[in-house]
Parts: sequence; C-alpha cells; structure tokens
Amino acid sequence: MWPRPLLELGTLGLLPLVKKFQVNVGFYDIDMFSPERFNWRTLRQFSALTNVRELVIDYLGISSFMPNIRRYFGHFSPTIRSSLALRKPKGSRQQVIFIIGLFRHLEDLKLLYDVIYPQEDEPVDDWSLLPSHPSSHHSVGD
Repeated sequence: MWPRPLLELGTLGLLPLVKKFQVNVGFYDIDMFSPERFNWRTLRQFSALTNVRELVIDYLGISSFMPNIRRYFGHFSPTIRSSLALRKPKGSRQQVIFIIGLFRHLEDLKLLYDVIYPQEDEPVDDWSLLPSHPSSHHSVGD
C-alpha cells in the first residue's frame, strides 16, 4: 500500500532504476490517490522515478490534482512508453483524456472500470485542462 514501496525503494536508492511502478491505495472511493497522499518526502521520491516505462495507478482522483497535475506526473511524460493502467480513475471524461495526453509516447492504455457511469455534473468547459506552456505566453509587443 502507498507509500511503503516508494519509501523502501527510496531508502535503498533504487528509484531511478524502477521500470514499472504500481500505486495501490485501497478498495473504496474514500481511498482515492490524491495530492493529500503526498508530503515533501514522498513527492521528492515520487519525482525520482525517472525511468518508469509502465505505470499502474488504482483509484486516481484526477480532479484533486487539477490544475497542478504536471507537478506530480509531468516527470513521467518522456519515459512512460510501455503501458499506463488506470484502475477506477475518478474525474470527468475531459480530465481522463487530459491525463492520458500527458504521455506522448504511450503504446498501451488500460482503463479499468467495473461499470462506467456518466457524470451529470461534468463541466462543459474545464479551464484547468488548458495547456500552460511558456511559449504560449506573449506580451503586448510580440
């Protein structure tokens, strides 16, 4: 269970060698994987997973990471190639598509649900999903 494997690998200095990483948090909706599960140490060690090719996350609370999702998952963008598996992610359809889009080199995607229910409260325009690239900011004189 989170964060035990991360802390153990970090103590041994093995995080840069990890090729497959799985986040297990629990079995109930209250056990979502969210920013509240991080502290300064776990975020630093999670960011040290620089060679991960396969990522599996159970109960990812995508909404709770917005709009700072790149802070937590951006370092995986160049390395996640083999597989991304999201088991029962929670978020709007747009947010699910957004997080998948972070992984430009992805070869295999698994979205695992028991049942998919449409969300009535899904926002039409979610401004937290707009890309914020330094090159997209221009001054008046540009």
